[in-house]
Amino acid sequence: MIFILLLLLLLLNSAPSHATSPQYDIVASYFEGEHRIYGSEKIAFVNDGQKPLSELYLFLYPNLYLEKDSEIDPSFYTRAYPTQFNPGEQIITSVQDMGGKPLPYFPDVFKKRILMKIHLPTPIPPQATFHFLVHFVTVIPEKWGVFGYYRNVATLQGGWHPYLPRFEDGKWNFLLSPPKSRFRVYFTLREDFQLIASVPLQVENSGGGGRTYFLKADDLPYVSLSIGEKLIREERKIDGVEIVYHALRRDRRYAGEVLKAASEAASFFLEQESPPAPIQLQLAEAYLYQDLTAAGGKLLYMNTRLFKVFPSLKRFHEASIAQGVFLLLWRETLPNEEGWVTEGLARFDAERFMRQRYGNRSNLEQWLKPFSFIPVIDEILYSKDLPLRQIYFKETVAP
Repeated sequence: MIFILLLLLLLLNSAPSHATSPQYDIVASYFEGEHRIYGSEKIAFVNDGQKPLSELYLFLYPNLYLEKDSEIDPSFYTRAYPTQFNPGEQIITSVQDMGGKPLPYFPDVFKKRILMKIHLPTPIPPQATFHFLVHFVTVIPEKWGVFGYYRNVATLQGGWHPYLPRFEDGKWNFLLSPPKSRFRVYFTLREDFQLIASVPLQVENSGGGGRTYFLKADDLPYVSLSIGEKLIREERKIDGVEIVYHALRRDRRYAGEVLKAASEAASFFLEQESPPAPIQLQLAEAYLYQDLTAAGGKLLYMNTRLFKVFPSLKRFHEASIAQGVFLLLWRETLPNEEGWVTEGLARFDAERFMRQRYGNRSNLEQWLKPFSFIPVIDEILYSKDLPLRQIYFKETVAP
């Protein structure tokens, strides 16, 4: 009942849609024991095409992990899942118009039920806005990577709720990233767990063993989340950039080194560029299996391996941190640029940054061979299937 009341309150007080950007008003709760999110969302969609539209689509990202893919090497699953393969899933329990009338929906002809098609009895006229409600359940898999949970950390890079694919010039494009949207989210979880998001959070209420956060974001394609227990918070400011690192308590001794590398990368960037100020960069620990860092929406996930391996490899971890920081800063500086451009700029800056710190690039493979008797070094050098090699050598491509 409290959930329904919160939803009604949200719907009554939600802001009007902004131009042609979709808007999501979401109320969701995370149940740690089940590793599930129960939620409801009001979606505002604008038909910017020239013809009436009688069908909408929702992308259900977790259904990518619903079943094994026969085209992928089976060893991939032994690396990605800490115990055994277990499916993630997103279930839509109902779709309604704003009058409470059910709207028919069914899976589109697409593998793994990733797309859900909604039939509209009354087509949406050109340039008109349509509001509708979606109730959903998201099952988070026990999985390493950018979408899953392991131990007391859940990593949700995006897609933890159903979202609209990109719609441009009257056509759907399912291959591109989702359009930049507006988000108003109330998210509830157990009081002893911490929530980290793409944007700063505001505590709405706390009590009864739970805590509800409110977040507001504009012009983001998706909101990234991280949920953890017993996290410590370390922060540092460099001019107009604030870096906040949420580390596992057992990794307290590494927090200073991570922040030092991130801060020096930010200083290097600010010497040459002037991003809009102020900026807050969130860094959160995650159990990644084929990367040292992975960038979400204004949030950088950090592999828990950072600074824990052979000491002389720290420079390559620093390079990964720097590249992630540069990517977030370039996204802020060039918000309308294509992703491949900002990623290329981040890689270029990371190489220059590391050359400034350590001189010319060293031949990592030749340098490591004398230490190949160490198991972790042997894996990096000689096993092309293992993620450690993918992390340190760019010539291999992950599935």
